Amino acid sequence: MDNHHFVLSLCSVMTGFAVSFFNRFGVLSLLVCGVVVLDIFTGILKAKISRHVNSNAGYKGFWKKLSLFAGLFFGYFLDFFELYLLSVGNLLSFSFQIPFGTIIGVYIILNESISVFENLYACGVKLPTCICKALKIANEQFEKDRIKK
Repeated sequence: MDNHHFVLSLCSVMTGFAVSFFNRFGVLSLLVCGVVVLDIFTGILKAKISRHVNSNAGYKGFWKKLSLFAGLFFGYFLDFFELYLLSVGNLLSFSFQIPFGTIIGVYIILNESISVFENLYACGVKLPTCICKALKIANEQFEKDRIKK
């Protein structure tokens, strides 16, 4: 019976943590996951259409995506840690809270959205001209920076 009580307590703590976490960061986490999955999907389509399927590129992409999530969860950690420091006492005195997790999450969403548009453009999908112009300018700047290195 003692083991059963421990398992129930552990499940209760984990469920409470999950509810608290997703109450605060659920929508942002789902948006980040959605845009990352969409980027992976459009990247695979781009590789298939351009006939440049490369497992090494996929391997590096996997670790890049994993590092994005590590950065996001580090931002979430900073949000909780900041609240802890503010509640402990006079260690820090801010009149506002800096939303690290939200800032990192929005950055990831914007960055991955740009990648989705680039993949769609490379697949030959018709995009609005303003997006095409912005992608061409960004690509030209990227090439200039790459040549300088």
